[in-house]
Amino acid sequence: SLHTICYKALALCHNIDSIVIDENNENFYLEDGILYDKNDEVVWAPMTHIDFTYYGMDTLSYGEEIDVGSFNLRYCYADGNYENFWTDELQISGFVPYYVGTQTVTVSYAGFSEEFEFYVMYPDYPLSSGDLSGDGVIDIIDLVSLRQILVLFDTDIKNNGMCDANEDGDIDIRDLVNIKKQIAASDDIIDAP
Repeated sequence: SLHTICYKALALCHNIDSIVIDENNENFYLEDGILYDKNDEVVWAPMTHIDFTYYGMDTLSYGEEIDVGSFNLRYCYADGNYENFWTDELQISGFVPYYVGTQTVTVSYAGFSEEFEFYVMYPDYPLSSGDLSGDGVIDIIDLVSLRQILVLFDTDIKNNGMCDANEDGDIDIRDLVNIKKQIAASDDIIDAP
């Protein structure tokens, strides 16, 4: 029979869904899913959600990644308590560093998620059509970036001149094909000896 449990003993057990206590237990009781000791002190409360807070810049330079280390997370428990923590294991989806404009990004951790808006500024240096990364070379990075943009931003995407690889005024699958052709044309073919 267990007589005492330190409050912090179960603090990192976030995967516990519920606890069952014998109705004749003199040391502990449950109320609204929260475990109390005989002195009415909370021993354990289920985690209800995670709050995400971003302390970094929400306006990013062209090509800049979101700083995962600028997110603070908070485990929130049913008894009103919380615990702040940092992690580098966040999942970020919906962000392309080579897409100029506002992007709604989903940040996820441990089955919880929240949306944030980021704005990527147009670069202050000239870019050529198809060179999304701005490195002066049209390569696989540009191809993958344009593919991400087409998948994530399937609405009107006319604010990115460098995405318009075939310079027809539209950003679409034809631009992907054009970048593929440019990559293929720039590859040196080495003949077998």
